[in-house]
Amino acid sequence: MSRRMTKPIEAFPPTLAATVTSLRSRWSAPSADATDTTYFACHTYSGKSSDVVPCNDVTPEQVPVGSQVVVETDSEELTYTVTQARTVPRNELANDDDVWDVNPGRLVWISCYLEGNLYSDFNFVVIAELDDASAH
Repeated sequence: MSRRMTKPIEAFPPTLAATVTSLRSRWSAPSADATDTTYFACHTYSGKSSDVVPCNDVTPEQVPVGSQVVVETDSEELTYTVTQARTVPRNELANDDDVWDVNPGRLVWISCYLEGNLYSDFNFVVIAELDDASAH
């Protein structure tokens, strides 16, 4: 399974560009030469369909470990392989070293996690590593 992101300000699914933000002042744009972790985030909304809020479909079942995420920038196409796809309690996210450590070539996706289309006390986190073929 492969998901595609087009340009660094857009997210998979590629139709939801406006909801993606950098989470911290320390980060890198997606690049084979990134010097830090690349972050994407997306809100989910209870009670709305994925046609309206595509990130509602970004779930552990839809983004399993081993799947690929493709990011297109203005200058390159990058392929990342998902190494972690997990829920994290909201009150523990700020202290999750896998999320916040400096890891060049790492892509971290964070969204709210819906359980049964209802808000929960969890975030959904996808951690993916840049494939060697994408790196210089």
